[in-house]
Amino acid sequence: MIGIGACVFAGLSTFQSLYATSRAQSPDTFFLVFPVTAVFFRFAVAPIIGRFRLERVAALLLACTIAGLFILFFNVDSTAIYILGTASFALGYGLSYSTLNSMIVHIAAAEETSFAISSQVFTLSYFMGLFGFHT
Repeated sequence: MIGIGACVFAGLSTFQSLYATSRAQSPDTFFLVFPVTAVFFRFAVAPIIGRFRLERVAALLLACTIAGLFILFFNVDSTAIYILGTASFALGYGLSYSTLNSMIVHIAAAEETSFAISSQVFTLSYFMGLFGFHT
């Protein structure tokens, strides 16, 4: 999931200026809204995310990511919808990495395998998706 998400993020980042121009928007909006939303929710949600099953959190985040992509896809020329789509994508994608990494660590603990190796394989899949698609 994280490798696919990284491919999508790389595509959005690479082609954001073309996309935004085709929707009568400024790509600056995406590059401002995305990090602010992702950082805000990482700090705001971090204290409570452990209260829920990580599988459900990951599914919800995947739904937010997909919803954001659909909102961006169907937006014609509305700045408010562009911001909403970007924020929804940022929420889903921005929290997915840490949530899925937490799941990997919990699975490694349950199966008594190395945390470091499990986390490293996870990180490598992310960067293969991110940079493999980007180049």
